[in-house]
Amino acid sequence: MRKENIEQRLRHEFSDIAPNRLDEVLAAVDALPENGGTVIDFTQTAKKRRSPLKAVLSAAATLLLIVGAAGLYANLSADRYIVAVDVNPAVELRVNGFDRISAVTLKNDDAKTLISEDDLKGKTVSDAVDTLTEKLCGDGYLNENSNGVLVSVHGGDDALCSKIVSSIEKATERAGFNYAVLYQSLDDDADGKAELIAKLDGRFDDLSIEELSKLSVQELIFLAESLDSLPDKTELYGKLNGYLSAEDAKHDAGVDSASATQSIIRYAEQLAYEIVYTENGTTHKYVVSASTGEVLAHEKHGNSSSGSPGKNNSKNDGLLSADDILKIFKKTFGFVDAVLDDVHVTRSMRNGEPVYIVTYKVFGVTRSAVFDARTAEILSDIG
Repeated sequence: MRKENIEQRLRHEFSDIAPNRLDEVLAAVDALPENGGTVIDFTQTAKKRRSPLKAVLSAAATLLLIVGAAGLYANLSADRYIVAVDVNPAVELRVNGFDRISAVTLKNDDAKTLISEDDLKGKTVSDAVDTLTEKLCGDGYLNENSNGVLVSVHGGDDALCSKIVSSIEKATERAGFNYAVLYQSLDDDADGKAELIAKLDGRFDDLSIEELSKLSVQELIFLAESLDSLPDKTELYGKLNGYLSAEDAKHDAGVDSASATQSIIRYAEQLAYEIVYTENGTTHKYVVSASTGEVLAHEKHGNSSSGSPGKNNSKNDGLLSADDILKIFKKTFGFVDAVLDDVHVTRSMRNGEPVYIVTYKVFGVTRSAVFDARTAEILSDIG
């Protein structure tokens, strides 16, 4: 407030005061400097009263922010994907919205021996799959000749698939061999291996669902790969090792007939190609191991009227029949039907001589015996 304003204000305020000392006060005002002095502001700034409505709205906004943040955290912490990794050890990983493993289930004894839940829990899905694959390689479950991994995912997307496959690829590369991943998408949290078996059921004439259930993950992936088209919602990444193609199996059996047909069967506790062709009125059937290429059995069936179709004519070729060998086998080893299971008698060649191979299971143990097809002499008894 300037000096002239002060004087005017004082005259008004002192007009009713007695004794009148206005002149003294004004003289003091005259003594104030004209410029550069301290300006005194007598006006009082009234404090603004805060609106109650604004306070309520501000508190509500803060509460909404807190609740929203808590809800977002809860949503991201919840399980978003289920990833099951099967080789023979079977491990289930639950992945939350932070891409972290929230829970681990070791689904069989091999898995519990292989790794602990703490080794995987809290890691990103990429790191967890890498750690798990590294353990599978280190303990021999994955190797150059058995490199198949079944990955079953519920709720995943392409980005998750890429992370998982890449982690398996890197871990197997460090171990010195290539990878093969059969990746299947599931509509629910069903068991991955059981789901694959259900998809393969009915696709192979000679393999029942009971036979399929006995197979390893590696064998199941081989079957899926051998189909003209993969089962629904499955993709194969990499290359499966350890198995021959059908053409290679024909070559190993010495079969070059264009009319030869082949199918995959389970023979002597392993997967094999059954190759059948007819030449000069004689039907040949070869059984070739799908993994080693070894000829496991060879049968010839003539179409002449002197013999029954599908059976060897022992009168003409001097060979014992399969039924004869089976009777001799039971008598030699003292077996009765009650203790035997999965008995198969097939004729083959060994060192150019005809033999019968008897494969059987007794008290849960698979064994085989080889007999001379003419004399029934036991050539070997393999446990």
